[in-house]
Amino acid sequence: MSIKNFFELSLLNKNKLTCMIEADKIDLLENMKKFEEMLKDTSQIDNFLLEKQINTCFELQCKIEDYSEKLEELEDDYSDSPNTLIDFISNIPNVVNDLGPESLVVVTSEKVGMKYVQLLQ
Repeated sequence: MSIKNFFELSLLNKNKLTCMIEADKIDLLENMKKFEEMLKDTSQIDNFLLEKQINTCFELQCKIEDYSEKLEELEDDYSDSPNTLIDFISNIPNVVNDLGPESLVVVTSEKVGMKYVQLLQ
């Protein structure tokens, strides 16, 4: 898989997660309204239905949090410049005998630089 395809796929995943979060937020709001209506109508309070509604709201909230965490991880993974370790190493010439730590090129993050140094050792 090329770097370009990799980033396009991650963008699609990011957009999909964003849509899923928004859809679950809408579902959560609708379920919260149902729950409020059930609480207002004291003549027909059914503990089973209340519990079911509470569980549904809780499950939706958990899904939203889970999707948000995954989205945040995706954004963290790609918040740096696209010059990743894979891209950086793929540009190293085939003849690496002459390369030493002094030939390190400036990289986009300290993390990538440290990985490169580890590979040289």
